[in-house]
Amino acid sequence: APGRVVGNDIKYLVIGGGGGGGAYVVYNSGAGGAGGYRSNVSGESSGGGAAAEPSLVLLSGDYSLEIGAGGASNTSGSPTTFHTITSLGGGRGGQADQPQGASTAQSGGSGGGAAFSNNATPVGGASGTSGQGYGGTALHVSGQYAGSGGGGGAGSAGLSNNAWSPGVGGSGVLSAITGTSIERASGGNNNSGGGGAPGSPGTANTGGGGGATAQAAGSGVVIFKVSAQSNISFSIGLTEANGGSGQTVGDYKVYTVTAGTGTVTIS
Repeated sequence: APGRVVGNDIKYLVIGGGGGGGAYVVYNSGAGGAGGYRSNVSGESSGGGAAAEPSLVLLSGDYSLEIGAGGASNTSGSPTTFHTITSLGGGRGGQADQPQGASTAQSGGSGGGAAFSNNATPVGGASGTSGQGYGGTALHVSGQYAGSGGGGGAGSAGLSNNAWSPGVGGSGVLSAITGTSIERASGGNNNSGGGGAPGSPGTANTGGGGGATAQAAGSGVVIFKVSAQSNISFSIGLTEANGGSGQTVGDYKVYTVTAGTGTVTIS
């Protein structure tokens, strides 16, 4: 009946699109930050070292959902939204300063790593967002070009680098909401979802940041778990990984929305 409380609390992961790596490929630009990571799964963490968020109990009705795209090179990611929960896109990596002109790393769910610096003052990466992710980083090495900064991840900050070497991207966060423990939302230059060094794209539907030197980032995702007795449907425009049927995990159904903008209907 309309207005009744549906099953148990909704358990969710909401992950924004990752940020792309800095555009200039000859010198080392910074890697992109991971998309913001928010979760209310009991016993697991949200991004940025935060505890799981409060319970979410939804009545029968329609709820908006939008999956954020991963950023192309030198572009921050887009936010992902499920009902009232928004995870920001990851910040882009900084662009190195020759010959195209420098650009700074940007903040986001997790921050992008800085490009190398030929200045005396170290250039740090951009900051993340509290409860969603960490910042990126870079380290100037006196008298040398520093390698690119690693992008921030949902689970830890990007790491410093040595001369000519790319910094390691921050870790993601592990979740077993699908029944299998998977790490998502790692920073660029991190092989677990983020672009792996020396530079590769972030993995789709992880929110992973793009690797240094112009790599694109991974798109976001919404994963939510409800009582198997609840009826869930999706509007045209949304893609669910199992054709809208979800997957059974114990007494629950888990739905993984990988693309699009639309409405989830709970009845």
